[in-house]
Amino acid sequence: MLRRANDLKDFSIGATDGDIGRVEGFYFDDRRWTVRYIIVNTGGWFSERKVLVSPYAVDGTNWNSRTIDTALTREEVKVSPRIDVKSPTSRDHEAAFNGHHNLPNYWDGPKLWGPVRRPAAIKKHNRENLPPSDGPRDHFADSRLRSTSEMHGNVIICTDGNIGHLEDFILDDESWSIRYLVIDTRNWWPGKKVMLPPRSIASVNWRDGKVHVELTCRQIKDSPEYDDTATIDREYEERLHRHYDQEGYWDSRGDRAAG
Repeated sequence: MLRRANDLKDFSIGATDGDIGRVEGFYFDDRRWTVRYIIVNTGGWFSERKVLVSPYAVDGTNWNSRTIDTALTREEVKVSPRIDVKSPTSRDHEAAFNGHHNLPNYWDGPKLWGPVRRPAAIKKHNRENLPPSDGPRDHFADSRLRSTSEMHGNVIICTDGNIGHLEDFILDDESWSIRYLVIDTRNWWPGKKVMLPPRSIASVNWRDGKVHVELTCRQIKDSPEYDDTATIDREYEERLHRHYDQEGYWDSRGDRAAG
């Protein structure tokens, strides 16, 4: 199901023996546009106030109780290798982190999550049963981890001008892929929010906070309006992708391209 990233903020992260903390944000890789870590504020139950949790370790999400359950223990989190939550870009540190939790590396294999398409296919303490890699490795050698909060408010620049700013991300809660960016155009076009598939993005200027898209302002202005109070259904997604003349990620070819 598709979910707003902002709706997940402050969800409680549960270990097998108690709570770890609350969701503060997410890190995604800027090549496949997929969340790789949940940023968790531990609230001070031990000295390192923020930690990272991999979607590999997630057992399930309960939207009624606003909790994300994991297969981790509090002690495993406490003694896990330190990763700088302000800039976790070292591949060696990520590998040590994954090794500590007995989890695969998402870059080690041909699929979106290494040997599999969705992190739920890998269960903790089950690395010996991982399917063999049947394709090239290190798909993400040229990618970097970026914070969702880092992009919040970034200006969206079309081929012929500015159109709005980034307000939110729409996540697939199975693959943890970012399916859409939610754009608020009200500063440019009164009262409308729209969604953009990540493949519309030509480049991101991380320093200046500008997202360049391969669309005109008119194309975005005329796209189906996004209602953040309604469930995103497939009919709406199909209309959106037809408008942008793009294949849907659910299509076999589109899914391969997106992960």
